[in-house]
Amino acid sequence: MNYPIIELRQSNLFVLDKFYGEISGDKAIVPYNIQRNLTEHIIDSSGDLWIFSYEGSNCSGLRKLISYIWNISQDLYSIEIERNITLGRFKELIYKYTKCDNPDLAEMAVDLLASVKDTKNEATLSSVISKLNL
Repeated sequence: MNYPIIELRQSNLFVLDKFYGEISGDKAIVPYNIQRNLTEHIIDSSGDLWIFSYEGSNCSGLRKLISYIWNISQDLYSIEIERNITLGRFKELIYKYTKCDNPDLAEMAVDLLASVKDTKNEATLSSVISKLNL
């Protein structure tokens, strides 16, 4: 995974300088998300798409109670990688965030799309990643 990354969650997106979790093979472990705003995709700076499929968490019993004070739990995912996605695929993933209720997130999504609006959808994301100003 090349940094910076765009992390796409169910309700929002982030541009991050690192991944806050651990990846081992086709599995990922990330800190438990109390709001259940689960990670769906990560787009890295090499133009690869990391697809996250939620498998569960270890937040139960006493661990659940403690996690409300100090997050000791983890969400577990299986991951797949689509190498070198097209710009069309990137636009498809980002577009839903332009309709977000949060104006800051919507503006960020619009800005990401505006920076590559004149580029054909068939182009690879890696060939235009520098235009995104991550």
